[in-house]
Amino acid sequence: MQNDAIKVEKLTGVENTLFFPLLSRTLDAKSSKPILNDKKAVELLEKLDFDFLSLQKSLEKPAIIGHALRGRYFDDCVRSYIQRYPSGVVISLGSGLDTRFDRIDNGLLTFIDIDLPEVINVRRKLLSETLRNSFIGCSLFDYSWIAQIHTLISKVVCPVLFIAEAVFMYLPKTDVQSLFQKLSSSFPSSDIIFDVYTNFMVKEANKNIGLKEFQAEFKWGVNNLHDIEKWAPNLRLISEWSFFNNKEARMGMFKILRFIPFIKKMSRIVHFRFE
Repeated sequence: MQNDAIKVEKLTGVENTLFFPLLSRTLDAKSSKPILNDKKAVELLEKLDFDFLSLQKSLEKPAIIGHALRGRYFDDCVRSYIQRYPSGVVISLGSGLDTRFDRIDNGLLTFIDIDLPEVINVRRKLLSETLRNSFIGCSLFDYSWIAQIHTLISKVVCPVLFIAEAVFMYLPKTDVQSLFQKLSSSFPSSDIIFDVYTNFMVKEANKNIGLKEFQAEFKWGVNNLHDIEKWAPNLRLISEWSFFNNKEARMGMFKILRFIPFIKKMSRIVHFRFE
């Protein structure tokens, strides 16, 4: 730990869960066969004064691989978007200490990270805010950020892409539904990509020791993805992706679980469009 390490204070409950993916991405990058290979995550972790060794005890190998696979898939989704819209806008909801902009920047896109003020304060100590990568410290349910977004992208004519990695399941379902209704009216023709768990997986995930220590829990799950289409007018499911879709070598014996539909669908990343 460096003498000038940044001490993290005033983060509570779900805010602290940002350390899980940061640690996973770091451990993946340090592995012999990295999946995401997020070198920036290693840099960030080394600058923080936080007990990552204790946290690592509750982070099992499948979770580390899962976080890396999830991060890579979100990256691929953003890359696919900016191939179509090189000067497009990506809005990351609940960014935590994600370093996606550093990984996928094409030199043209606008990337906006939104999270609670306490989290953004930490983010600003570790990452540089630029004209094309803005940080907004605000609750997702304080819709004043929408006006800020419209000001920042007033000259953009292409559809917006929203991403929310490991965010919505920690938030009350009714609040998330209200957010979708607001996005539907404020950003028509936009896309949103996020991850969901089944109801069974939510119960199992909440047994995690790390989540209990942080006093955080998953609030909801969904078994039928088409139920989400009822959350907002003109909301349509475009695609879904499972961690078992690809034959990832580092998954080892867990690869066989891809043949069990119940397990394959427990955790998915879904793509919806506000038409």
